[in-house]
Amino acid sequence: MAKTLQDLEKIINKIDPGPNPQMAGVSYEKTFNVSLGFGRTESPPSFHVSIPRSVWPPGDTPDAEANWSPPTGSVLEEAFIDTLAESAAPLQVIVKGEETFRPNLEGDFFIDITHLGGNVSDFFIEKTRTHPYEGKSIADKIVTIVNGLGSAKNVRPIIRFLIGIWGDDTVNIGSKAWTNTVAAEFRNMFWNGDEPRITNRKAELYVGFYGPDFTPSLQTDASTKEKDAKDFEAPAKEAAEWLKLLLSKFSDTLKGTSTGEGIMASVEKYNADFIVTTLMRRGFPGISWNHGKILAVNGTHIMTGGANYWAEYKVGEAKIYDTQAKIHGEAAVSAHKYCNYFWSYLHRNHITDSRCYLRKANLSSKETKAWTPRDKDNVFEVPMFFANKKTTDKAVSTTQAAGTIPVLTVAKLGDWHGKMTEVQFPVQMIDALRDLALNIVWHLVQTLPPWFKLGALSEITRFREQVEDDNVDIQRTLAQMNIHPAAWASRRVRVQAILAAKKSVKMSVEHFAFYGLDPKRQKEWKEVVDSVEAAAKKKWDGYLWPYDLFYAFGECIRNKVTIEAILSPHGTGGYDDRLLLQDYRDRLADVMNTIALGDNETEVNKYFKLRRIAGANKDRANHSKVVCIDDELLYVGSDNAYPSFNEEHGVWIETKATIDAWRTGCWDHLWKLSQNDKAV
Repeated sequence: MAKTLQDLEKIINKIDPGPNPQMAGVSYEKTFNVSLGFGRTESPPSFHVSIPRSVWPPGDTPDAEANWSPPTGSVLEEAFIDTLAESAAPLQVIVKGEETFRPNLEGDFFIDITHLGGNVSDFFIEKTRTHPYEGKSIADKIVTIVNGLGSAKNVRPIIRFLIGIWGDDTVNIGSKAWTNTVAAEFRNMFWNGDEPRITNRKAELYVGFYGPDFTPSLQTDASTKEKDAKDFEAPAKEAAEWLKLLLSKFSDTLKGTSTGEGIMASVEKYNADFIVTTLMRRGFPGISWNHGKILAVNGTHIMTGGANYWAEYKVGEAKIYDTQAKIHGEAAVSAHKYCNYFWSYLHRNHITDSRCYLRKANLSSKETKAWTPRDKDNVFEVPMFFANKKTTDKAVSTTQAAGTIPVLTVAKLGDWHGKMTEVQFPVQMIDALRDLALNIVWHLVQTLPPWFKLGALSEITRFREQVEDDNVDIQRTLAQMNIHPAAWASRRVRVQAILAAKKSVKMSVEHFAFYGLDPKRQKEWKEVVDSVEAAAKKKWDGYLWPYDLFYAFGECIRNKVTIEAILSPHGTGGYDDRLLLQDYRDRLADVMNTIALGDNETEVNKYFKLRRIAGANKDRANHSKVVCIDDELLYVGSDNAYPSFNEEHGVWIETKATIDAWRTGCWDHLWKLSQNDKAV
């Protein structure tokens, strides 16, 4: 029963026990905070930022929303400036009506920004339209703060800007791709042409890209290649043998069927030696990158959630519905730690990673001379955030109390441990393989004759249980591979919290199935799809379903828990949902058949309530990642409900008044604005 954050902590502690848990402070952390919400553009300040508007259409109907004019401002831009301003305020004094920084400040002043992709400058340089920031942009506010800190001799402003994906052709500094894309974005923000807007000579900008691939050809030393192969071989064989045993048990149930024979044929083909040889010779493309969307400032204020900092969130844009959270307190320190993880990776030498890179800029230099790449000829380290070194005033106490409001930060973040640390490919690949195995088995079972299918469905339940984090065998296997299952704490906590629901689950998400793998574009994925289709003798769309989540939904419905979910419109666009709502209902009924017999279709229709956001307007999209359990626990973050294997960040809260404010100020409006699929 998950009624409190302490209950959620226990969910993680079960797989990360002991007085010194290995992943605490990395993939999860409980903090105590001053306030949930802050800002100068709202009264009272709100924890949640409802994008694209804080004012709702009259009548809260889909038809009214379809004709609703765009908002006059960008609530995300305003919240961004609020976060910067509120963090700087305790360090400032008013002199002749102007905000001036105290002269006795010392320490590092960190501004950490993370999001998914490029094309950021339009968002950062747009002038806002809302009091008290009219006519100012986010870049203007950053420049004002950094230059203002120049009066404090012992303060070093550090801006760390982390992006998950930006074209591979931007790696080489000085190339046209770099100059015309990445450098141009930051030139628009912090330079006027070649001249710097920032005069503070201590100010530093770090730009990093995290989305590793595995490219063995980068290794030129034969002994290093041999060592890496041997280091990987033992755990790979361990995993392959475990998977082979697991699938063989499942296949035994299907003896005499082409499906059972197909499973074992696939297992024999993809054995441990094949895996090791393929990995060490051909490598893998990048399948995991930073997806967290964070603004953390000086260890005191944080904004996190689902929104990226790009043009689709500018003034006048009303297409995307999204949600951010704002917190004043130690949750900001947790966010800086999340960022530290990536920067500590980026400033190391990369043995097998050809995609990630790091650049440093002196913000007071001319732009054409400002940038330095991190490479074998230019070795430098990125400053790391430490709470005891943040900017404070030693003469006048400006340190905020830690606070009393609990927040649980959860992430998908973690590394290979022990002798595997140099492999450098994100451990989220193992979570991906688990999803892949479940989806393949499920697809194969659908081809069975009816008299065989019922028994096979019960075997799916056993198969699913054997790949869960709690399973003793998988824990042993992960340990052999030097992986800790808390590396996907965000996903685990969400599923377990839903399993523990007693009354209701509310979710505002994009969609439930993952469509991001395309066999027409990705050779490796085409090989997988072809082998599955050959075994099943049936076409497979290659969509990946979150069976752990749907199992949790099934248990909820068995216990008469109502599930409400708001998804993106049905369509083929980038933010759209390719499946129909009825597809989800049908699949959930099938999943429930693996749990218990009964009239599961009727129960699903009664308790599984799905709607499309802004249903009368197909131009809208839902990009939120929000989960509410029993109106007592609330998650806001970047982690999608569909299977994805990126690095994520988000927060859970338990403060009832704040959750009620989200429900009445956001959810209730969204639900009324949404509707079911049209008849097709």
